[in-house]
Parts: sequence; structure tokens; C-alpha cells
Amino acid sequence: MMRSDTTYIKQLWYLLGENKNNFPYIFLLFLAVSALDLIGLGLIVPFIALIVDPESFTGSSVFQYLEQTLGILGIDDALLWLSGLLLVVFIVKAVSAIAINRLILQFCYKQGA
Repeated sequence: MMRSDTTYIKQLWYLLGENKNNFPYIFLLFLAVSALDLIGLGLIVPFIALIVDPESFTGSSVFQYLEQTLGILGIDDALLWLSGLLLVVFIVKAVSAIAINRLILQFCYKQGA
């Protein structure tokens, strides 16, 4: 007979033992790193659009939003802000990915022991 997926999930949950309380936190942290990755990728498109064709970028809704919220005066300011934002997002993503991978490896090590 074939077992259902819920039976396998229940068995895996039982095997986690006392560490099963940590599993949701690790899962949420993994999703947070994925969200940072999406934010970084979403910032790349306006950044490249600004570099390739600055005149068309100034008429876009992204530039108007940046003008209103950050007080950007021109193309050079927008390029500086987007460069800094991209750098910060990717540094935070890298540091958090390293920390989360360490947590996942510790969790796996405890399960193996």
C-alpha cells in the first residue's frame, strides 16, 4: 500500500524530536533571505535603466518616487542612491545567508548526532 504525504510529514516531524521547535524559525529565516534576494534583483533593473538611458529614466515612475521620498535632484544623485542601496542590500543578503546557512548546518548536525 502507498502511504500518503501526510504520513511521511508526520514521520519526519517525529524524527525531529526536540529540535522541531527550531524548524519554523529556520524556515522563516530562509524565506527572509530569499526576499532580500528578490529585492536586490528588483533594484538591478532600474539601476541598469539609469545607466543605459538616463533621459528616459527621469520620466519613469521609479524616478518620480525617488525624487519625492529621497529628495533626489538629478541623474547623478539617483545613480549614487541606487548604487548605495544595491550595495547595502547585497551585503546584508550575503551576511544573513552565511548566518542562516550556519544555523541550518548546526540544526542538521544536531539531528545527525
